[in-house]
Amino acid sequence: MIKFSKYYIRQELCKGCLVCLKICPQKAIIKNPDNKPEIIQEKCDGCGLCKEHCKLRVIIKKFGLRIKQSERSDPF
Repeated sequence: MIKFSKYYIRQELCKGCLVCLKICPQKAIIKNPDNKPEIIQEKCDGCGLCKEHCKLRVIIKKFGLRIKQSERSDPF
């Protein structure tokens, strides 16, 4: 198993100031059609600068476990 964490933006609470978009060193945050930020998980390296600079504290970090393909019992 692999431990992982991901950042998410609580869209319903975000006011769209886009500070997180400007501060992200990986350019992993884009502006969605609603003019709110959205994190591209594949680009995010988990540095946490977005969460640190969000004044409304609407960026959250979720933790989980991922099962490696080699550890799965089913072939799918």
